[in-house]
Amino acid sequence: MFCSECGAKNPDGASFCDQCGAKLEATQTVKNEPKKEEKAEPRKQITITKKQKALIVLAVVVVVALFVVYQFISSQTSPAKLVSKYMDAVQSKDYHTLYELAEFSGDNVFITEDAFSKVLEENLKNLSIQNYTVGKNIKYENAGLKVTVPVNITATDTTTSSTKEFTIELSKLPNKKFVFFDNWKLENMSTLLGYDIVTDYKIIVPKSTKVTFAGITLDDTYLDKEESDKSKATNTYKIPQMFNTEKVDGEFEVFGNVKIKREIPISTYNNTYRLTISEEDINLEEEEKMKSAIKENLNTVMNALIAKKSFDEVQGNFAEGDVDYSSSTRKVYENQIKYMERLSYTVSDFNIKDVAISRVSVDSSNFNISVRIEVSYTWKATSTQNGTTKDADDTSYVTYDLVYKDGAYKPTHLSEFPSLYVWM
Repeated sequence: MFCSECGAKNPDGASFCDQCGAKLEATQTVKNEPKKEEKAEPRKQITITKKQKALIVLAVVVVVALFVVYQFISSQTSPAKLVSKYMDAVQSKDYHTLYELAEFSGDNVFITEDAFSKVLEENLKNLSIQNYTVGKNIKYENAGLKVTVPVNITATDTTTSSTKEFTIELSKLPNKKFVFFDNWKLENMSTLLGYDIVTDYKIIVPKSTKVTFAGITLDDTYLDKEESDKSKATNTYKIPQMFNTEKVDGEFEVFGNVKIKREIPISTYNNTYRLTISEEDINLEEEEKMKSAIKENLNTVMNALIAKKSFDEVQGNFAEGDVDYSSSTRKVYENQIKYMERLSYTVSDFNIKDVAISRVSVDSSNFNISVRIEVSYTWKATSTQNGTTKDADDTSYVTYDLVYKDGAYKPTHLSEFPSLYVWM
């Protein structure tokens, strides 16, 4: 054992160095034993079961199938394929497919498949397509949002056969088809099919009129409130869109119980129809209502004249219409007052015996009703000089203007008064 301080050799087991007296520390001899080599574990061989092989094969098949399906759907939704589908439908006159391809948006109440089929049946009755080819010169425009596809067709119209080329336009819709594929819409189908869409077609009728257009009764949904509120006499209905057929059947219930049927012309050049009402349209029941309204009003006004009432006291007997007759009626009334003041007799006991309508006309601009009547009446004349009296009767023609308002006929104007002349 050697001292760690001075290096002197000391006997084994000594606690202190014989030379320097330093404390000795026991040391242990470590034998170098050879390291045992770790044997590398043998690599495990990967084995694939039949089930795993089947799953791998299935995954590959699915990927390939998805790719094939993607390519197939992509080709089926392409502009060229859509054009081919359209031309097939035109060639076979498949109106159902053509209606689906048209993809009409908005209010379709008046552009139904049935209406569409009737229009095409008429437009294509003489057209027969023998053959067509879709050209390859397809052009994309507007950053791919628009596309034009050329088509050559050989067709017979009546007896003439011809070949012509035209272009079909398509636009890309914002929504995708089947999540991933572009969705296209045919824009100029009407070029070959020959139909037009008339928008915002207006129908103007008297207030409170029930309108049935193309078999559909129009409710307030189709009422143009802004236009209707401007008029005291008329309502305006607006049809959002419809096919440009030559005529559409219309039925109108006006003035309470007047039923009128009309063939309404439809045109892209004139999109307004104003109902016309003739004397032949007015039935006897409505004439009786007019006569009753006129008789009551005439009795009231005549007795007001006899009592020398002012027009302001009488004006409430006349209704307001689209035409303001107040100043004209006032003038007629006040002139009659002046006339009666010049008479050499006074009038009393005025009584209407009968009223007969000789003419009825309806102004198509404001639906003011003008009624020419023959009125038979009696009265008593009393001389202002000697007080003698005379019973008189006469017949006069008078013209009244009426409006139909709040379910009744109401006078708006009286153009003249019955004659009150008698020889005393």
